[in-house]
Amino acid sequence: MDENTYVEPEVNEYVTNKKAITGFVCAIVGLTCCFPVGIVGFVFCIIALNEMKQTGNEQGRGLAIAGIIIAALGLVTFALYISLGLASFFMTPYMF
Repeated sequence: MDENTYVEPEVNEYVTNKKAITGFVCAIVGLTCCFPVGIVGFVFCIIALNEMKQTGNEQGRGLAIAGIIIAALGLVTFALYISLGLASFFMTPYMF
């Protein structure tokens, strides 16, 4: 190949779904510090999976699935905290 020959770089025709990225980030934030953001992440990931299924030319399926799993884990953890908190509240003797 000649030194002056220009080789065009390969262009990736697949684009990562922005909603999958947003949902994944929101799911992580919801798991670590802010529960309502986890719900938003769950919804974004579901929407992203449906969009990727319809278009077929977007990447990010793994991010969306991981976001759903992380958000569901956050929801279960939050529900467990609430149920344990309520149970301990109602089972403690009144200090009157």
